[in-house]
Amino acid sequence: MHSIQLISFGYLHLPTSPDGTPIPPAADRVEDVRDRLRDPAAARDILDLDGLHPRVQDVVAATPGARELLANLCEYATLPTRPRRIAIGCAGGRHRASALTELLAQALRERGYQVDVEHLHVRLPRVLDAARSQETVRPPVVVLCGSTKFWDALAEANLYETAAGRIVLAPGCDMKVAHPLWDEPGRAARLKDMLDALHRQKIALADQVLVVNPGGYIGESTRNEVAYARSLGKPIRFTHPVPDGA
Repeated sequence: MHSIQLISFGYLHLPTSPDGTPIPPAADRVEDVRDRLRDPAAARDILDLDGLHPRVQDVVAATPGARELLANLCEYATLPTRPRRIAIGCAGGRHRASALTELLAQALRERGYQVDVEHLHVRLPRVLDAARSQETVRPPVVVLCGSTKFWDALAEANLYETAAGRIVLAPGCDMKVAHPLWDEPGRAARLKDMLDALHRQKIALADQVLVVNPGGYIGESTRNEVAYARSLGKPIRFTHPVPDGA
């Protein structure tokens, strides 16, 4: 039997196209359960759990339509066309998508299939629902990394991330543009060192990282920031495809 990769994700954590449309992971089938299944977060005892927890899986499985959807996905995965990749998305990726992915993986393994599971956003903070108080749930914090030569692209990413409901930490100084604060070489060097250290602190504070890399470009400073973020276990997204070895 062929192996199958299952992916769970949250639409509110995805990169977006220029028109603001979320870009889901590449897959043979992408299942959007945001409107298809009721949000189980209404069950207060699972708010701080995620879909890897048996209690959440039980609640999601009991949601009207969930078992029928699981049966349909299981049949699809075993079609003669041999689909290799199925992605399931909900709003934030913590409850419905991750629980369904775990339940589907269990069902396929019982049929003898080799299944690889990847949860893209299950460990991120719960996404703030507009109907809930902003004082009780903090929106996710994203830090932007990238060369300041892409200043306009950084500003555009800031705009879209903010519009998606995320708190954005971004570079604050474009030292490629003349300014009295860095018009003297010695002062400029000291400021750059300070800004580099400050941005590392922003990475440490953030829940996730968005690398702004038009054309796939990643300079040395950005490469170091990505390595630091990975060392902290931060989820990383890129606005453009990443070259091999980046």
